[in-house]
Amino acid sequence: MERQEAYIAALHLIEEKGPSFTMAELARKMKVSKRTIYQHFTSKADLLNQTIDYVFDDLLNNKSDEPIETNNSHLSPLEILQLQLQKLPNVYDLDKLLRSSKSFSTNYPEQWARVNRRLDQLGSRVFQMLLNNPRVRILTATEKKFY
Repeated sequence: MERQEAYIAALHLIEEKGPSFTMAELARKMKVSKRTIYQHFTSKADLLNQTIDYVFDDLLNNKSDEPIETNNSHLSPLEILQLQLQKLPNVYDLDKLLRSSKSFSTNYPEQWARVNRRLDQLGSRVFQMLLNNPRVRILTATEKKFY
């Protein structure tokens, strides 16, 4: 069993049932025994934590923060942002986590806090993408000291 297979199967179950799926359901979906799953993950919380990291690592480790190179000097900051965001990988897996936010926050508060920390990192990454693009806006001397 590959860990990535478990993450993908867990994301499918989260999409279908929210985070309330059981490890037995995950085992059936993967066509392995529960014992095999527990050889890779110490608990369901461990599986959820690693699945959350799997989703965000793809987004945060992507080399999409380099400024957009274009010959069109008439693009607005919004158009530049849209082009920059198109360089990010698919976020469908993130959407699966966010659709279950109420269930996560109620039943798995530690994992929901993890999602929120990772969302903050992603927001900072998007903000940095904008700051790094000189065509979006010019920083003041004071801002340059901080960024």
